[in-house]
Amino acid sequence: MIYTSETAVLEDLAEQLVEVIWQSELGQNYLECAEILENDSQAQKLKLEFLEAKENFQQISEYGKFTPGFKEAQRTARQKKRQLDMWPTVAEFKAAETALQEELDVIAQQIAATISPTIKVDYGNPFFHQESHHHCQGGK
Repeated sequence: MIYTSETAVLEDLAEQLVEVIWQSELGQNYLECAEILENDSQAQKLKLEFLEAKENFQQISEYGKFTPGFKEAQRTARQKKRQLDMWPTVAEFKAAETALQEELDVIAQQIAATISPTIKVDYGNPFFHQESHHHCQGGK
């Protein structure tokens, strides 16, 4: 790609759009949830436990599903993942992340459709669409 003055203008506009997104309610909620999650020692402990269980399972699974301890390691990894995902600050962060991603998907689609209706935009997960937007309830 050749860098031109038009490219510089587009980059400036993109930076302005990013700033508007971060200042929006969805952007602020995402940042708040991320900070709360980062400072939640129990969530960090659960994440570490999950990562250790996942690594253990991956090591065992390299030898096949008939390896001694395979099912136990798989079960433990799944249980740790569920514990992590169900922890309130993790769930709130994931909800905020999904809400922000959905908004970014809409923006990308609107930009593409404005330029040309034939432009394809790869976005979102068609199997997961969340209607309501959640807000962090700090201090949980």
